[in-house]
Amino acid sequence: MWFRRLPYLLLHKIPHLLWIGALLAPFSVLAAPGDILFSDNFERGALAPWTTTNGSRSGILTGGQVSNSATRGAFTRRQQVTVTGPGISAAVPGAEVSIWVRRGSDAFSEYPDGGENLVIEYRRAYNSWAQLLFYMGGVTAGQIFNDTVSLPPDGLHGNLALRAR
Repeated sequence: MWFRRLPYLLLHKIPHLLWIGALLAPFSVLAAPGDILFSDNFERGALAPWTTTNGSRSGILTGGQVSNSATRGAFTRRQQVTVTGPGISAAVPGAEVSIWVRRGSDAFSEYPDGGENLVIEYRRAYNSWAQLLFYMGGVTAGQIFNDTVSLPPDGLHGNLALRAR
């Protein structure tokens, strides 16, 4: 089982780069170098505007093992679930996605078994999805990831979205 903290997903433009910071941790998007186009720290009682395929397997954690925001974080758990972010206008020359993820641990949630992986995907310009990041289950419990990756050119369009599954 994965515990993913979405403190905010940050997508903002830096000279020729746009970055989304922290899925299942803060999220933002920028229009000009340094401008934030979208930000989400999940400091609320509901997952919306994010959508989920199963509300009992994902949502907002209101206490416990959270990070990168004051008191809350987004999570996924048990079996397959997909959490999809809102559409974002990201028609810019370049972008980065930054994400904070914490793998589950029996000490505070549940350890993800082998094969219970977390995949972060982005929506391409023509509505298909492509893998951006991959976190394997069945390895170090409780491990924390702070990753930043460049968004491929086919993700730089007027209806970008990110999803975790």
